[in-house]
Amino acid sequence: MRVLTLCLGIAMILTAACSSGSNGGAGGAAGGALQAGGQGAGGVTALGGNTGTTVPLTGACANLTCLNPLVALLSNSACEVSATDTCTEQTNLSTYAQSACFSNGVKMQTDITTMTVTVKSGSSVCYSMVLGSLATSSSMTIVVKNGSGATVATIATDGTSDTITCPGGTPTVVDATCGSDSSAVSSGATMPDNSSCTPGVCTF
Repeated sequence: MRVLTLCLGIAMILTAACSSGSNGGAGGAAGGALQAGGQGAGGVTALGGNTGTTVPLTGACANLTCLNPLVALLSNSACEVSATDTCTEQTNLSTYAQSACFSNGVKMQTDITTMTVTVKSGSSVCYSMVLGSLATSSSMTIVVKNGSGATVATIATDGTSDTITCPGGTPTVVDATCGSDSSAVSSGATMPDNSSCTPGVCTF
């Protein structure tokens, strides 16, 4: 099993937002990289998929207790959007925080001051991802948090390998012994794609 295009994709969103300082999808275009099954640095494949499924914990991942909670968090259908959902996007010109509101009630905000992307379903926070460090375009650390703000996992990639650290646990390099991708982890979106949003009013 390989893990999380999200590392590369979220960094692209945040760095693009930093460089643009405006709306119009500069960071949103990178959102497509966050769709499950996409390829990122080092051929990293996104986890996500069918709600209610589990990932067998094998090999190096045998003690990675946060892996299934991570998959469940990122594959919650209530926090996903479909290709038919329309989207309105608004940028706060004081903070440059970019908010996207989808017609199914899902919302996403990119905050470049805290380097955080947050996804909501209605008024409830689904999850957030914080860019912890960005050494290069392919070497970075992402902290994934649940709706309560508790850390679920810390994910690091250097472009060739990926490491997951569970809270209170030791860093685990995800390798071939963790198993291969399956429908349980390779289907379904993991973050709303705001690349088709139109400018308008969006209250996050």
